[in-house]
Amino acid sequence: MGDFLQRVLTVTCFVTLALVGCKQEVADAPAPALNCAGDAGRTCVLEGVTKQNAGDYAGAMVLYEATCEANVVDGCVMAANILRYGLGTIGQDEARALRYYQMGCKVSHAGGCHHLATAHRTGALGAKKDLHRARALLKKACDGGETGACDELAILRKTGR
Repeated sequence: MGDFLQRVLTVTCFVTLALVGCKQEVADAPAPALNCAGDAGRTCVLEGVTKQNAGDYAGAMVLYEATCEANVVDGCVMAANILRYGLGTIGQDEARALRYYQMGCKVSHAGGCHHLATAHRTGALGAKKDLHRARALLKKACDGGETGACDELAILRKTGR
């Protein structure tokens, strides 16, 4: 069933209050597929940010995860941030957050590398505490333009922690 027909059916069901006969049809209809690949990925991420700013973390997660699955890594890092802190109705899931940061960093997303470095520096998110790995990730993030990572790298080099 097309997205337009799905919406019409849903609105018709609620307007006429014929929920008993409509619920099954609406529930059986497949959710429209999100196209967040390629150039559409940026749009999906921006829509996710809009939803997140409005407090709709669940809606944002759907968009972020769709972009992540389409290898648009901004979505991976945004999803990781929600999972790390368990925002809204989304439960905290540090292991998934760590995986999403790894996915972002794997393709040189500076923010993803910075978060991953912090996890390795502190042992957060279930990451193995590894200062050598943290230093390398901070350098990668700094080289990618993440200024906070540059500051953290300087402190790590100076203090060893």
